[in-house]
Amino acid sequence: YIGYHTYKADSLMFPNAAKALTVKLQLESKGLEDLMITAKKPLLTVSANKVQINVSGGVLAGSSTVWEVLLTAPGATEQNSQLNFRNRPVALLINGRPVRVSGEELKSLLSAMPASGVDRIEFIPNPSAKYEAQGMAVVDIIMTRDKTLGTTYTTNANVGSGTWFRSNAGLDVMYRTKRWYLFGGYNIGQQKQFYNVFTNRFLPGALLKTDEHDVRSRTIHNYKAGFDFEINKRNTIGASLISSNLFRSRHVINHTALFTILSIPDSGSVVNTTGKATVFNPTLNLYYKKVLDSLGRELTISADHMRYNKQWHDNFENAYFNQGSASSIVEYLRNNSPASIKASSLSADLVWPSRKAKWEAGLRYNYTLTDNDVFWEMNKGAGWKNDVTKTNHFIYREGIAAGYINWSRSKGKFDLAGGLRAEATATEGISITAAKRDRRSYIDFFPFASVEWKPVATHILGVTYRKSIQRFGLDYINPFIIYQSPFAYRIGNPYLLPQINHQLTLTYSWKQMLLFGVDLSHARRTLGVGYREEGPITISTYE
Repeated sequence: YIGYHTYKADSLMFPNAAKALTVKLQLESKGLEDLMITAKKPLLTVSANKVQINVSGGVLAGSSTVWEVLLTAPGATEQNSQLNFRNRPVALLINGRPVRVSGEELKSLLSAMPASGVDRIEFIPNPSAKYEAQGMAVVDIIMTRDKTLGTTYTTNANVGSGTWFRSNAGLDVMYRTKRWYLFGGYNIGQQKQFYNVFTNRFLPGALLKTDEHDVRSRTIHNYKAGFDFEINKRNTIGASLISSNLFRSRHVINHTALFTILSIPDSGSVVNTTGKATVFNPTLNLYYKKVLDSLGRELTISADHMRYNKQWHDNFENAYFNQGSASSIVEYLRNNSPASIKASSLSADLVWPSRKAKWEAGLRYNYTLTDNDVFWEMNKGAGWKNDVTKTNHFIYREGIAAGYINWSRSKGKFDLAGGLRAEATATEGISITAAKRDRRSYIDFFPFASVEWKPVATHILGVTYRKSIQRFGLDYINPFIIYQSPFAYRIGNPYLLPQINHQLTLTYSWKQMLLFGVDLSHARRTLGVGYREEGPITISTYE
């Protein structure tokens, strides 16, 4: 009993066996000195198959966006608005839930999200069988959850400048009681960027040069709201709604010239493009979590629904020239391309720790419906007419049923893990315009194994094997034309089969400061870009 005088007695006499003896301890006047203990997380935590950025409370949380924090991770790069980790595309999760956008739209979403609301970010280059078998690295953004009872308000505002000014600002509100946790927030971000693209194509006896300057302005609004309710100590339910609205405008000038003699342009074109796009992308999640016993065994059932609606409008003005002289031919095109995606999923996950190991198992079903209606019109001076060479209405359905089991344990200086995932996929592509239908179905198994050895605290060695699948999205399989200039189009291939990857990774970490890695990859049905000519037009596609 700290703070009391010690009581000593040579003998004790009980009045009778039924009555307890009461001993009163006297308080001690001596006080304890004040002691403050501060725990500080390192900015980076590195293991053989995970790199973790601890954002909360660090220098990155104060003035950065989530996109900027992602790019500070060793091995994270940006290429053409695409986030990569160790040369692999990234599947993004927020609090363990998939975010079904990518490329420029994902960058816009995360560029308007303040890092102040993030607890940590986990990069997993070789995800276990628990995650989808798509051949990507996994990045999971874990948001901060304030444990303070009552109401908490968090505001943020960031400004910066490159070639142009950029800014974002927002407000988060959290309310917590012993059983309820409610949250909501709003954030707005604005930015302007430019892209320069230069291309040289060497043709028989000629050179085709392209110089393109693309300026894009974006405004994005992010919203979130949700709750968790603890029914009792072993049962919890919750719901969350995360949504974003993107407004984007662009102005592109494309110069294309054909040189038959290297110093004199033979002919060419100038394409002036203006366009606007709006994207609305809400995601709803419902979950139920049950703790089965005091050993940490738990069952989680979750349902997700995502909507993605895009309105895309582009106007093109094509002016031609011949041997340096402007032509009288001016061609006008416009593209109206509404697109919608509906994705729903239902999952059940079981965590079962035992005395020697930890087991995980789960079932999941994903269904995705994509509807892309591309409508092109042309005007050569006689009014607007449908351009049947580019117009296309394409619908794509995909259903994936999956099950997995994982095992992991620590034994001495070794951390061991293994797992197996099975996925059955059924797809259907429908070209309304061409009256074509293509159905596919297949099943595959995806093993995973990992060994991590820590001979001493400063050295970590690891080896990981993973089999994965790379399914190609709508941009790759939709047989509609992506217009670049009168001389260059891109078109999808609806007959693509998925790529199967085998990945073996060896890693070594020294003092959490230096990380060395070697990847050995083997792939079947690898994706390549093919080219074909139709008159003066070069068409690129995927094979």
